[in-house]
Amino acid sequence: MSYGEAQPHTPDYTLLAGPTLLFALGDDATKWAAAFNQHAAKLGYPTMDEGWLTGWFANAIENSSDVRARRTRPPTTPVFRSFPN
Repeated sequence: MSYGEAQPHTPDYTLLAGPTLLFALGDDATKWAAAFNQHAAKLGYPTMDEGWLTGWFANAIENSSDVRARRTRPPTTPVFRSFPN
């Protein structure tokens, strides 16, 4: 097995339906990378380095978390200059 390949104990995520798949993957970027590769291979595309994919998914998951957190905060009001020039 070379770097970036799925581990032998990785479940076959292509067998899981939508909500079940989302629950199984959660916010784990390594699981998302493995699932992406499995689906790509099943569709006839070449697989990609899972370490690299993990980075992409981790950034997307974290950004999404930040966006949702910002949406829960009340809007801010502009701060007007209160110091002399």
